[in-house]
This record gives sequence, structure tokens and C-alpha cells, in this order.
Amino acid sequence: MEIRELTIDDLRSYKQIRLEGLKNNPTFFGSSYSEETRLSTQQWQERLKKQPNKLNLGLFYDNKLVSIISLIQETKEKRKHCGTIFSVMTKEKYQHKGLASILLGDLITRVDNSKKITILTLKVGSSNYNAQKLYKKFGFVEIGTEVDSIKYKDNYYSMKIFQRVNH
Repeated sequence: MEIRELTIDDLRSYKQIRLEGLKNNPTFFGSSYSEETRLSTQQWQERLKKQPNKLNLGLFYDNKLVSIISLIQETKEKRKHCGTIFSVMTKEKYQHKGLASILLGDLITRVDNSKKITILTLKVGSSNYNAQKLYKKFGFVEIGTEVDSIKYKDNYYSMKIFQRVNH
């Protein structure tokens, strides 16, 4: 098992994981499968382009990318201590094996060691109880609900907002 920063060379596997996650769990994410299938190669590459305020990590199991997590640090002077976690996704075949937990733990260790980001925020589908349990395990606290923030097939779904403060 290896965890490392993703590069353009990982694009194909990264894209597969995202599309699988969006297709299988359409009410858990703000983006949609149909939207992302229409993205150009350049738009996909832009996501993995190395930038000072972005971190895309991948967990490789048997030399295959199976789990991803992304972090964006705010760039405004007074908000540089804030980061948002998104795209926590694991290939369905590898779910329920603790891999997302290992990957999230690695990301949090990197964030804590850098001492640049002291507040982490994320959103999770209100019915995604496994993910909520995982985030609580790492010290995230539910701070609110974004009511009816996802509309899928004429139904509305809410997102829970979680935050971890470390300062």
C-alpha cells in the first residue's frame, strides 16, 4: 500500500474513481456523473495540476489507485488557515476495508504537520452514515446542515457540514 500525491500520470485511474463514485452515489456529491463525463481532457488535467493551495492524494493498493481525497486551501490572507476536503472516494470493490480511513488519516497528518491549515471543513450526504462515522473518528464535528442542497431526479437531498479545528 502506498499513499502519494497524484500527478497527470494518474489521470485515467483518478477519472475512473470519480465517475464510478458519482454514478453509484449521485446524492452524495455536488457534481454529477453526466456533468463530469462531458469534461474535456484539459479540464480533467487541471484538477491534478500541482498548485500551492491544492493537494490531491491517492491510495494505491497492489499498485492500483483505489482511493482519492482532495484538499483546497483558501488563498485570501485572512482565510489561509482554512481548508476544504472534497472528493473522498474509494472504488466500490475496495470499500469497507478501512482504506478511506487510512487516506484521510494521512491527509490530516500532513495538514497538522504543515501547521498552515488549522480548520478543515467538508460536506457529506446526510444519508451517508458510514462517511459521517469516519469523519467523527478523526475529530470532525457536525456544525450544520445545508438543507436540500442537492437536487437529483426531482428529489432534494441535504448535506451535513463537518469541521475539524486544530489550533
